[in-house]
Amino acid sequence: MEPLAGPATMVDAHDMGADPRMVDPALPARYLDGLTLSWTDAATYAVAPGVARSLNNMRNIKLTDAISKTTGPWAPGSGAGSLDTGAVGGNTWYYVYLISDLSGNLDVLLSTNGAGAPTLPAGYFVSRRIGAFRTDGGGNIQKFFQRGDVFYLDVLSQVGVTPDTTRTQYNGSTRMAPQMPWLISLAAGKTTGSQRVILTLMTLQTDTAPSATLFTSGMVGAGIPAVSQQIHLPNNGNGGIRGTAAATTAQTLAWGWIDRRGKGGGVGTLPVASFPY
Repeated sequence: MEPLAGPATMVDAHDMGADPRMVDPALPARYLDGLTLSWTDAATYAVAPGVARSLNNMRNIKLTDAISKTTGPWAPGSGAGSLDTGAVGGNTWYYVYLISDLSGNLDVLLSTNGAGAPTLPAGYFVSRRIGAFRTDGGGNIQKFFQRGDVFYLDVLSQVGVTPDTTRTQYNGSTRMAPQMPWLISLAAGKTTGSQRVILTLMTLQTDTAPSATLFTSGMVGAGIPAVSQQIHLPNNGNGGIRGTAAATTAQTLAWGWIDRRGKGGGVGTLPVASFPY
């Protein structure tokens, strides 16, 4: 059924006073389809059409036409700003929300609050987080690509691993989203002998020394790098992982992250430590 109030609106049977013959049925809780983000330039991003259930499970939110927003202060409409409060900052994670007012008019909001509590503009009462991105030191949006629930970095980020026989924290929050699993490659090298590396899933896991039978990446000959690609690795909730390296050189290469955008598991809108993501 077509929306009742314009090209970017939707109501459903949960709306007070709505005629049940003229509304779309309520979508399942946490439902989301489409609504992917795309990088336009250093200060502009776009949201593709799609539909989702609001975080509070009160309303369907359907975007029928793509919308473009900037990192400037929020104002209604495509091409206008989207930041909920203050001015855009450097080296900061921002979370993108689709929002709706009582009449079903939709817009997009940007916030540093990733827990489903952005500062909504006057008249808007429901929202749904649909993605996230990070700014660089100058407040520019770092370029990314989204395919489904996977976000790919345009410029890959190398996170150094300090060789040690005890577990070491590797903080990737400068490029990796807090609370979201990393997608990484692991490379290790040594000029003589063999070496092995362990990356543990969570900081709560027991320290484990690499061995001939227990490692996540290894090499058998001098100077031969070992690469394990496309590892899906949960972080500690702050964009960090832990690992143990028995090597001269070991590096993790972060190339993206998985963001379920509230579709599965956990409380609120962010993925949590327990599966599924």
